[in-house]
Amino acid sequence: MALLPRVLERITPTPAEELEMRALIDRVTAAARATGIPHTLAGSFTRGTWMRDKREVDLFLLFPPTLSRAQLEQRGLATARRIVRALRGKAALAFAEHPYLRAQVGKFQLDLVPCYHVKDPTKLQSAVDRTPFHNHYLAKHFPATLAPEVRLLKQFLKAGGLYGSDARTEGFSGYLCELLILRYRSFDALIRDAAAWTPGHRVDLAGHGAGEWPRQPLIVVDPVDPRRNVAAVLSPAAFAAFASRCRQFIARPGERFFFPRPLPPKPAALLRLLRSRGTRPLALAFPRPNVVDDIVFPQLRRSAGRLEAILQEAEFRVLGTAVHADARQCLILLELETWSLPSIRKVVGPPLFVRQHADEFRAKYRKGKLWIEGDRWVAETARIFPQAETLLRQLLRTPPAKLEARGIASFPAKGFRRARLLEAPALAALARDPQVAAFLRQYLTRDID
Repeated sequence: MALLPRVLERITPTPAEELEMRALIDRVTAAARATGIPHTLAGSFTRGTWMRDKREVDLFLLFPPTLSRAQLEQRGLATARRIVRALRGKAALAFAEHPYLRAQVGKFQLDLVPCYHVKDPTKLQSAVDRTPFHNHYLAKHFPATLAPEVRLLKQFLKAGGLYGSDARTEGFSGYLCELLILRYRSFDALIRDAAAWTPGHRVDLAGHGAGEWPRQPLIVVDPVDPRRNVAAVLSPAAFAAFASRCRQFIARPGERFFFPRPLPPKPAALLRLLRSRGTRPLALAFPRPNVVDDIVFPQLRRSAGRLEAILQEAEFRVLGTAVHADARQCLILLELETWSLPSIRKVVGPPLFVRQHADEFRAKYRKGKLWIEGDRWVAETARIFPQAETLLRQLLRTPPAKLEARGIASFPAKGFRRARLLEAPALAALARDPQVAAFLRQYLTRDID
């Protein structure tokens, strides 16, 4: 049996699963209709591109554009709760641009999203108002025969950790996958073209022509809104990783590109790898706040960048950073090239003949040693933090408000008070958790081509 048909057999919902999904859709539609609020269903199931392991449905509740944002949220959530009660599901509040409900109904996840019922996609009042237009466009242009090609692309991306437009993944959304297959007409044709993609590659299905996104690696102009790049969330690293995987697949195709074998945690092997690098890894581990990934990950990345800058300002060289979050904890990994410095430092000052600056320099360093080298004043002064670990521990004791003033994001700033500073052995011990092991392995073995 050929490779792609074998893959499709594993990822395509069975007839029984299709019936289960249809039964749920009928129940959701009936419950929504009973509220009297206009609505539309969205999601990959409407185009037959949903995956066996993705039992998700999106219901958009359409409200008049004359409502204020507060009224939209109040009426939208109240309507959503009525629907969930009718379905006997369990719901929790979730957040995007504005709040919505995420419910569990049997085996299925149901997102109930209030939005404005606008007539023109260029006159949106919230970001989610665009989704009904996407549905309409694909209903008109996307043939059912392309659904298997989309499924292949999604599985290929999932296996590489590239599927999802959330802040954790910064990869390819389902809508982006559908547009790419609509442009290339097959998984194989897309893979062969993408293997040669360079940053700035452009896809414009509707021929809008306008719009420039100079710093985004992939540009897919939204057919329903020429001002929007559908691939805006895609990171440069994810773009490069996708092109690399395409080249590797063409060279040696195999099921491993769709179903990679999960690797065991192996903390001892990870510890050996950490130590073999001759660097010093330090990780801040603290409890995860009760917020969604799309808030947690940008804040972790911003804080990691700021910590790197603070360390480098103190003359500790940082080789790399990485962040991780799961249901329980957050990790900020800092791999240091330099972690111990002399207890003194040399400061080169202004020229001897620049009187005002020279006087200011001498006044500032009068308690240390002062001398002249060539025509410049030079001082020797005590180093505040000779050890990187000491600097990091001092930051963990700093009040959140002061950390935020130094550029640390709000959730990490609050979490640092409860943080542990982990060295290589303790960090490797955490890798008994497969998620942490995968995070460390990805950081330590990262390679594109």
